[in-house]
Order: sequence, then C-alpha cells, then structure tokens
Amino acid sequence: FFIFDNSIFPIYPKEFAIVPNQGVTLRASSTNAFGPPEYFYVEMDTTEAFNSPFLMQTEVLAYPGLIRWTPNVTLEDETVYYWRVAPKDNNGTAKWNKSSFVYLENGSEGWNQSHAYQWGRDDYRNYEYNIENRGFLFAEDLKEIRVKNGTFRSTRPSISYQTSKSEYIEFDLHIKAGLYISSFDGSTGIPMTNEVPALYDSYFGSPWAEDWMNFPYNTYNKAERAKAINFIENAVPDGNYIVIYTIQNSDLNRHYEPEEWASDGDNGDLDLKSLLEGYGAQRIDELIANPTPYIFVFKKNDSSFTPIEVVAPTVTDEIETEFKILGRWFEGDVTSTTIGPAVEWNNLLWDVGEIDAQDTFRLDVYGVRGDGSEELLFHDVQESNLDLSGVNPAEYPQLKLNFFALDDVMRSSPQMTHWRVMYKEKPELVINVNEKFDFNSDTLFLGKDLALSTLATNITNTDMDSLLVKYTIVDEFNEEINIYERLAPVGGSQSLGIDFTHPTNDLIGLNQFRVEINPNMDQEEQYTFNNLGVIDFLVQGDNLNPILDVTFDGVRISDGDIVSPFPTISVTVKDESDFLYIDDISNFDLAIRKLPDPQSNPIDLTQENVTFYPANSANGNLARLELAGEFESGDYVLYVQASDASGNLSGDQEMEIRFTVVEEARVSNILNYPNPFYTSTDFVFTLTGYEVPEIFTIQIITLSGQVVREITKDEMVNLKIGINRPAYRWDGTDESGNKLANGIYFYRIITSDDGERFGQMNNTSIDNYFKNGFGKLVIMR
Repeated sequence: FFIFDNSIFPIYPKEFAIVPNQGVTLRASSTNAFGPPEYFYVEMDTTEAFNSPFLMQTEVLAYPGLIRWTPNVTLEDETVYYWRVAPKDNNGTAKWNKSSFVYLENGSEGWNQSHAYQWGRDDYRNYEYNIENRGFLFAEDLKEIRVKNGTFRSTRPSISYQTSKSEYIEFDLHIKAGLYISSFDGSTGIPMTNEVPALYDSYFGSPWAEDWMNFPYNTYNKAERAKAINFIENAVPDGNYIVIYTIQNSDLNRHYEPEEWASDGDNGDLDLKSLLEGYGAQRIDELIANPTPYIFVFKKNDSSFTPIEVVAPTVTDEIETEFKILGRWFEGDVTSTTIGPAVEWNNLLWDVGEIDAQDTFRLDVYGVRGDGSEELLFHDVQESNLDLSGVNPAEYPQLKLNFFALDDVMRSSPQMTHWRVMYKEKPELVINVNEKFDFNSDTLFLGKDLALSTLATNITNTDMDSLLVKYTIVDEFNEEINIYERLAPVGGSQSLGIDFTHPTNDLIGLNQFRVEINPNMDQEEQYTFNNLGVIDFLVQGDNLNPILDVTFDGVRISDGDIVSPFPTISVTVKDESDFLYIDDISNFDLAIRKLPDPQSNPIDLTQENVTFYPANSANGNLARLELAGEFESGDYVLYVQASDASGNLSGDQEMEIRFTVVEEARVSNILNYPNPFYTSTDFVFTLTGYEVPEIFTIQIITLSGQVVREITKDEMVNLKIGINRPAYRWDGTDESGNKLANGIYFYRIITSDDGERFGQMNNTSIDNYFKNGFGKLVIMR
C-alpha cells in the first residue's frame, strides 16, 4: 500500500522555462491525483524572496492532481518571474515548492537563466554567483601558510604554501645569516615569487630554486639591512601578508645581529627594529639579548589581521606557526542544470557583458544520454547563436552547458547576462481529476462494481501517442490484480477520458485501487511523479442469509398436508443484495424421501421437469425453481437448501417439508369456523386425487329440510387438492341475500366428477360431528 504526503510541485511553466505568450496559467501537481480536495497557496513575484511590491497571491480549492491559476497580470518582456505552491497550512509552516520562468515577447519555448536566483541553481567549481552584488565571482579560497624555523643545520627553515614549499638554500654563499622575507597577496593569497639572479636586491643565486617564494637578505651591516627595509616598504603592496623568519648557521657561529638593527636609525634613517615594531612586533628586545630563531607575520598597513610573533627559547629550539589567507581562485566554471528533455533541439543563445583584456572564457555544450552519461558536443563556443538542430534528441534527450572563465591577473570574472536553449519539449501528462472525477463510492456492497472515470491531460503542446494505462487493485491480503489498457493518442493541450469498472465479488475487505498513466515511461515525458492516483475502498461482504420459500401449487402447506400427485413445487430464494444475483441453478439443492425409507434421493435439477428462473434487478433478486412433481400415494419428506451468490445458506439446516399424496379422489367432511358465528363463517375441507371435482357445492339446509343456500365451486375460487381454506366467507344469507334467522342449520357437500361421486375421506377427529354426511352450524346474531 502507498502512503503519500500532500506535497505539491510546479509543473508548468517548468523550472527555467521560456513563456512566449501573455495570459500564462500556472499549473501544479501532486504525487497522488486522488487525494481529497484541499486549499493550496499559489504565489508569483519577481524575486525568489517573494517579498516585492509585485507579489501576487491566491488560494485554490482543488483536488491535488492538477491545480491551475491564471494571474491577472501583463508580463514584462525579458523579466524573470518566480512562482511557488504549497498546501494551505494553518500553522504557518507551508511546504513551498518553487519554479521560475522568463517572459520573452518574441521568443519560443525553451530553457533560460538570466536572473540572480536562477544562476544560484547551477553547479560551480571555484566559482560562484554573488546574489548581493548580482555578479559572477571566482570563489574564495582559504590558503594555509606554514612557517618552520630553527638553526641550520639541525633545522631546515622553510615556508609552505598549499602544496608548495620553499626552504633555506644551504649552499647559497651570499646568505650565512639574515632574514628570509615572503609576501602573499592580501586578496588572493598568491605569493610573490623570486627569480634568478634575484629581485628587489635580494640574494637568490640558485637557479633550481626559481619561482620560490623567498626573498633572502643579509643583516650584517646597515646597507644590507636597508635592502630588506626597502623591500618591505616599497616592493610589497599595502594589504599584503608579510612573513619574516631569521637565518642563522650553527656551523659558522653566525646569527642575524639584532643588536645592530636599532643603530641604523641614529641619523634619522628608518631602522629595521623600528620598522618591525611599527608593524606590531613586540619581542625584538628579547632577540637582542638572545638571538634565537624568530618568526614574525603581519599584514602591511591593515589592522584587521593580528600579527603573529614566535621566539625560540634557545638557539637550538625549533619553532613553527601557521595562518590562513582568504583569497580567490583565478579560474573556475559553472555547469547549468539539466536542460530538456526535448523532442527537437533548435538553438543556443548566450551573451557576456563587458570583457576585460585579461579575461579568458569559453562555453561548452554537453549532450546527456538517457542513462545519464555525458558527451562533449560543442567546445569553446564563441558565437552567440549556436545552431543545435543537428543534435539528435533520441540520443541526447537532455543538454548541459558549461561556462569556464580565467583571470590570473585581476581575478575578476566576465559577466554572463543569459544563456538560453530553444527546443520543443517532450509531452507531459497528468491525471486531471478537477475536470472529471467520478468514483462511485469508497464503500461498496459486495457485487457492486468498482467504477472510476477521470481525465488524462497533456499540458504541453507536444502530441503524445496512444496512452497506456495500468489499473491495479491490491486486496487485503496484498495480492495484486493488474490490468493494462491502451487508449487513444493524447494531442497537445488535449484531454482523454479514463473509464474503468471491475467486479468486487472477490474483493471483500479493505482494498487499494491505483490508476497509473504511462507506466514505466511507456512513452517519454517530462515527469512521472504525477502519473499515479491511489484511493482506498472497502467492500462490505454479504453475511445475511437469503430467504427460502416453498409452495405446492402456489400454496405454503403445513407439515403433513395432502398435496396433488402432480404438484408444481415452487422453490424461491430472495436475497437482499442489489448487485449479486442468484442466477445459477447450482444455488439450489433438493432431495426427496418416501417414508418409511430412511434414505433420501437427490433431485436432478437438470431434468426436463425442472425449470429455473434466475434472479435479476427487475424481480428484486428473487430466483425461482419449479419442479413438476409426480408422486404415488404415500407420505414424503422434501429437503430443500439454497444459497445466495455469496454462498450464504438459507439456513443452518435444510428445510424439511412433510406431505402426503392420496391418488384416490376423495373429500373429507367439512367444518365451518367459527361455529356458532355472528357475521360470517369459513368452510375448511380436504380434497384428494388428481383433480378438483367438476361439481363442488355446499348446501345450507333448515331443520325442516329446505335448502336455503348453495355455495358453488365458482364462489369459493381456486379449490385445490389438499386442505382447502377458501377465501370465501358465508355471511349467513339465503339465495336472495336475506339474512337467515338465528338458529341451527344443517350443511353438506355435493361433489361429482364426470358423474362419479367423490368418495368419503375418513377423519376420526371430525367425523363425530357429522351424521350421514351432514354437519350442523349455528347462527347467533
């Protein structure tokens, strides 16, 4: 079973889209098209911060499958608009998803980046887009400088920059003791490098050390020390980092003579001690007393950096320090987001603003295959309008752009104003429940079909071929039923109906129904997250027993009643379900037993004397089975069991009906009830044989023998073999309709069939009330 949140995502205009027409309709979609209707926020602005005076907002009540909003606004040419969407949240923590597009009055559909927040979505290497300054910059680079010092030869003094390292040149005869000075650009961290035969009056006589970052100076007299002072003051720019570390050689018993530095200023000249103390050195006096290894780091005429000063406790100790410089790269590149997918590539447009002489840059175009692999298609593109029509979209459905820039002098980047790719996009389908969604119910009675109708909408102008739809039903046992259907093509900006029905006979319990359009990317499209609709539904089982009824010749008999030797036995089963009809004769089981035989015999329901009338909606789910019976005289038991379409039996036990068959034509004595009577009375009697007698009359006779009333067969209506309880009630009137007087009257039955009188049926329980076939009744008003 799937579990979804209520997130919603922009799908048109898609991220970085080009919109060439006014009246844009913003569209968003969710991961479950069949989610319940809810409110969504939609906002549009000219900034990704969504806080400008232009900001437009609305709330949309809709199913999440596809929501739409057409802002009432006139779009400005070359303007980038940002829009976002989120489910309404009363807690103030809306989960926004955003997109952007540019309006180009004379443009065509495609991809564009030309605004600050759009540039921020790309991938950068040693490069960045500064939102605040609205421009491209080489990235800041934190460079680590490490300095080690001690007395040579026990220590090899050195300075390390990133992976580069410059060491004391042990066989440089010009410097036996003195200072090494290094300088690093305050913005980039790039070191000043020395060249043979030496720059700035330094001593650098080792060709193999070319481009090292050391400027060695002697300190054994004022003139030599003045060279070091001149380098610091005049060669090194303000804002540069300067590292000074001492040189002394234990073999020669020489040191850098700090005790002489201050004397250089006796005549008003700048001396080395005063210079360094002016830049923050505080421990020169310690060196005068004990010239041990020393390191001093400062930033020239920039108090933002706290100077570093390290003094070795003894001449044999080794010291070390490090610091970091925040600089900038001199080269870098930016790679665009993935562009496409496309069914047709058209052209690339791009532009760079004012270019400095030292700027170097290039644009490359990469093709992206379906498996994600990339291949360089165009290198060092210089033209501002590049034809892409030769790029095969089947091989390269997507593209990427890469812009490379280099400036190792000013470390300033050229400024791209835009890059654009014009192409025809692939189609995009979405389940559109807001225009049509008919789902019969999330709770169904067993047998009622699951039914759903909705639309698949192509939100692009690109046609799509015949649509494959996958329907999945997952039952409560997590078993899946998968059904595929191929529908008609879906043209650009068109919708196609999706209609599905499925029986629920085997789906009792909680189920999940899924509709997936374009499953497994049967056809290429832009997104697949919005191709699914999922809804749960419950099928309530049929647990009620059907109602069973049995009649003989249309009459429900009592146990032991007499029936005709040729009765029409009608068995009916009625079920409450409006959807599962009892339409199979196998729902019936009948058996007969003739007493005293202990064994019953099943009745073959396929024989010709059996007729089945299936249930349907017109007869209220009433199934009927008619058996044309044929029985000899005797006592019988009929066994009947039936079930509905769900298998519910009509009862825990089969129904048993005892009946008697008398083939000989007879009639029993007749009783009237009530007796005495006041307003009317019924007559009850029994007939046996094969047919109702042709003549059947009840005579009412006075005590003097006068027949005052004859009740005929026609008046009693529907006489039958067996016990008769006619609907006719005699009201105590004569042939003329006059009420008879109170008193005692005789009555008898006159019967014959083809001139033959019916035999008399003995019934000891009532025969005592008759004499010579006459009974008595009393009228008492």
